[in-house]
Amino acid sequence: MDLNSLNLGTSGEVAAIVAVVGLITQALKKWTSLDSKYLPWLSAILGVIGGLAVFGYFGDTNYLNGALLGLLAGGATSGLFDGLQPAVKAVATTLQASKDAKTVQAQTAQEQGVSQAVTSYLQEHPEALLAAAAKVTSQGGESTDDGSQTQEATQTTQSQAN
Repeated sequence: MDLNSLNLGTSGEVAAIVAVVGLITQALKKWTSLDSKYLPWLSAILGVIGGLAVFGYFGDTNYLNGALLGLLAGGATSGLFDGLQPAVKAVATTLQASKDAKTVQAQTAQEQGVSQAVTSYLQEHPEALLAAAAKVTSQGGESTDDGSQTQEATQTTQSQAN
């Protein structure tokens, strides 16, 4: 739906309002220290004034339509520049968060795959785990294993696997 379908004014009137309000709003944005959060409201007010002025210039006497058309055109003018920026930033943030989530998901899947591979290997070769445990214990200087405990644990693990 466009503004012409509302039957508020002609395309020429809409173009004139948008051009004037857009130029004034951008000039105020560039050359004043006015906070940009007020620009959409200022643009809408300028649109109402511009709509009334344009309708008066073109000889249209329906000033209510002029004011409403100016309000809509002024709001749309500022919305093109200021209103879309937060939406674009929100979409960019959402896309980055989605990308980050996929990266974390891929890392988690890779870690699970490695964990499953190690678990599978140790189930097939329990002596490797026992030998590594014995080596760590002996490096710590606290080894009291004379070999019989390692053999007994190996036999117990193998019998449980069968």
